[in-house]
Amino acid sequence: MKNNIFKKSIGAAALLLIVHEDVWALPFSGDICYSAHITQRETGPVNETFTFKLHVTPLDATTCVAYALVSVSADNPAFGSGICRIGGGLIYLNLNETQAHKDGWRDTEIVQVKLNSATLNGAMYQIAHDFNTKTRTFDEGYASGTLTKIACS
Repeated sequence: MKNNIFKKSIGAAALLLIVHEDVWALPFSGDICYSAHITQRETGPVNETFTFKLHVTPLDATTCVAYALVSVSADNPAFGSGICRIGGGLIYLNLNETQAHKDGWRDTEIVQVKLNSATLNGAMYQIAHDFNTKTRTFDEGYASGTLTKIACS
């Protein structure tokens, strides 16, 4: 009986190592930095850029979780987290983001990202629903654009 349990334990450990190797072999894990180029807002065309860091942790061969941090020098940082799906040469991320601005605005955003799994570059769009704690008013917004992978500093 002991020998059988030992064999099962070794088999389970080997399976975990194989799965672990497959998961971490994905091209999309760890810290990845991006330059975002926003080209459209609800009011029309724009030309805005910012950078952010994405930390990705694979869960299995096709699913991962992601955490985003957008550092804003004159304001509080924006945070995002969500789930991603890898398949068919594409990576889809759905992120929920929040930011508590120093001026009283409280931002919430839902963001979808679609990346090419070979280049890790792609496109994004976001829908925002924000609240101003000083004026007690809401604001809604839309943005879309491209993401280009850059070196993390």
